Amino acid sequence: LLVFDQTDPTSFDDIERIWLPELLPHMKNSTQFIIMCANKADIVTDEAAHAAFMEKVEAQCKARGIALYHTSAKNGKNVSEVFGQLVDLVIDARNKEAEVFAREKARGSTGAPSGSSAPAPIQPGQSNHENRQSFSARLKRC
Repeated sequence: LLVFDQTDPTSFDDIERIWLPELLPHMKNSTQFIIMCANKADIVTDEAAHAAFMEKVEAQCKARGIALYHTSAKNGKNVSEVFGQLVDLVIDARNKEAEVFAREKARGSTGAPSGSSAPAPIQPGQSNHENRQSFSARLKRC
């Protein structure tokens, strides 16, 4: 998650200038699991300036394939949705990885070192929505 203050354009500039270049090499230059959060959605004051700024943010996120959410840590707007989306992305990727491994194993070539095992699908038989509910329940207990 990359979070910036949507009332302060320099905080988004810092993401573009510092945080994305720092993060991307650790993610094999993929934006698949990056979600951008435009925080402080509850205190936008200058609508015209904000609209122009957010058009720039939306265009840059779209060009990079990064999901964008307007969030508020103060009132919780879209916070659960952001974490739910991230969980869904991870679960989908893990399940696809397990499917590929199973197909390759059936053909006799996994490309994996001998003795390694397939990544286990997350919560077999449950939908991502059910997995997310389970994840949310665990978070609430913390």
